[in-house]
Amino acid sequence: MDDKLKQALRKADYAHALLADPTLIDAWEKVEGDLHKMWAASKSDDTDGREALYRELHGLKSVRARLEQTINAGKLAEKELEHQKNGN
Repeated sequence: MDDKLKQALRKADYAHALLADPTLIDAWEKVEGDLHKMWAASKSDDTDGREALYRELHGLKSVRARLEQTINAGKLAEKELEHQKNGN
C-alpha cells in the first residue's frame, strides 16, 4: 500500500511542477487565448468549426483538470501516509 501512496505523491509533485512551470503556463495561456480568439472571430453559421474549437478548448481544460486531480490524490496519499506513520 505504501508504494501506491508514494507513487501518488511522486505523480502529484510532478503534476504540480508542470502546472507551475512558466513555459507550460505561457504555452497554455497562448493556446487557450488563441482558441478563444478563433471562436470569437468565427462566423455564427460555421457550426462545425465552432464546435471543433469548443472541443479543443474543453480538451485543454480536461488535461488541466486531470493534473489537478493528480495533485489532490497526492494530498490524500500524503495524509494517509501521515496517518499510517502515526499509527492511527
